[in-house]
Amino acid sequence: MNKLLKLFLFFTAFPCMKIFGVSITIFLFMAIIFSRKNIKIQFLKSKVFLFFFVAILISSVFSFFDDQTSHPGFFYILKICFQYLYWICVAIFFKKYFKSFNIIELIKYFLLGLICLIISFFVLKFKLDYGFLSFNFDFSRNNFVFIILAGFPISYFYFINNKRLKKFTKLLIFIFFLVMFLSQGRSGILILIIEIIFVSILVNPKIKLFYNFVLALIIIAFLSGALNFFLVSLSNAVEPYNPRIAGFIRQDGESDVEQNKSLMLRLMMIDKTKEIFLENPFFGIGPNMFKYYKAPLDFRINYKKLDYRDDDYINSRSSHGTYFHILSEFGILGFTFFLLIISPPILYLLKHLYNSKTRKSDIFLISLFGISLHFLSISAITGTIAWVIIGIAYSSKTDKQIE
Repeated sequence: MNKLLKLFLFFTAFPCMKIFGVSITIFLFMAIIFSRKNIKIQFLKSKVFLFFFVAILISSVFSFFDDQTSHPGFFYILKICFQYLYWICVAIFFKKYFKSFNIIELIKYFLLGLICLIISFFVLKFKLDYGFLSFNFDFSRNNFVFIILAGFPISYFYFINNKRLKKFTKLLIFIFFLVMFLSQGRSGILILIIEIIFVSILVNPKIKLFYNFVLALIIIAFLSGALNFFLVSLSNAVEPYNPRIAGFIRQDGESDVEQNKSLMLRLMMIDKTKEIFLENPFFGIGPNMFKYYKAPLDFRINYKKLDYRDDDYINSRSSHGTYFHILSEFGILGFTFFLLIISPPILYLLKHLYNSKTRKSDIFLISLFGISLHFLSISAITGTIAWVIIGIAYSSKTDKQIE
């Protein structure tokens, strides 16, 4: 089973291979489960995960009765529900069993996967298709940045627990920073810096005061960007009623965001989420239905720079944010249970950092904290690595022997 688990973690960090259009990680996970009789996924006992899946099932049923959704059919929904079941089971598996394995040995293969991912992103960039077997080495920037943020704290843990590599931790930090910088990720590099500060505090609590000062500066910068984001949204809301006030809010005649079509599209998806939420507040529109929902797009008047895009194109885009994704597709019910899933490990980490009662194993919690911040800008819940990180975070939270 250990060999299968090593391969699973390798392809989790380097998701390049599919069999019959399905990620190889699903097949590897099933092989892991059935290879040992003593492996049990206690799904029914993991209440918050169970309730989240129930919310998914409820939203799936309601999706068939939504007139504004171009529903892809029963088997599509069945496939998506199975995928969510798989991801949730992955989290429960790592929550229960991660601490029972040779963690350092497993992380080594995860790190090898990260190395392959980095090489692929900057060098390879091609695809191979052999019918039932396909390889994709052309990773999107968002996917790459997300995996790097998930992988940096884990890689750091491996280095500080390896006698030969421990002296190269600063080099590791530099390499990850350089990789993130060259990827041209915007929010990603700020989140990586926060992760670097957190792992530094965990390893050396004596420098907490200095790093708190640096972290405060970063948060101010992050909030400044968030404030600008809010002001742009406010100006767009005011525009139809008073263009002059809208221009005053933007502080000039034409908003910077109008020159940034990527950001404009993100704002449009937030507006689409609002429309969906107002129509389907409790149970949402169903799993993976965001891009099939034909919103009226009454807000398009605020995004004139995207007039060249038709409604079908706009409606076919992803939610551009995990929290928006979950709120629109699973409603308040699913959104609440998802927050209940990711909040306990994060609050546990922040409490430890505040009280300076830290352990090396808390580093795994930083991975979850980092990706939870990145959830604000990309939709990444539909992937194995997010659920692996959630499971590992729970495992390190509940066990004091992971060092």
